[in-house]
Amino acid sequence: MNKYKAEKPRLKKDFFGTYKISKVYDENQGLVADLIITELPKQTIEFVCYSHDPSVIKEVWNNVSHIINNLVQEQENE
Repeated sequence: MNKYKAEKPRLKKDFFGTYKISKVYDENQGLVADLIITELPKQTIEFVCYSHDPSVIKEVWNNVSHIINNLVQEQENE
């Protein structure tokens, strides 16, 4: 079981474009990262980790694709 859970993305629009922000939580440490999914003008994914612990950063980074896949699956199920 994956210990990271991302909240439902919130849609944002500003002069930089259209993007969604999803907070990523660790079951033990709380908020560990933000995923910023830009849709316009081009689709990109940014990862912002709030931990200063290199092992946490590496572990979250290694699980980013799994976290994103879970978000996509949840949105498809709605």
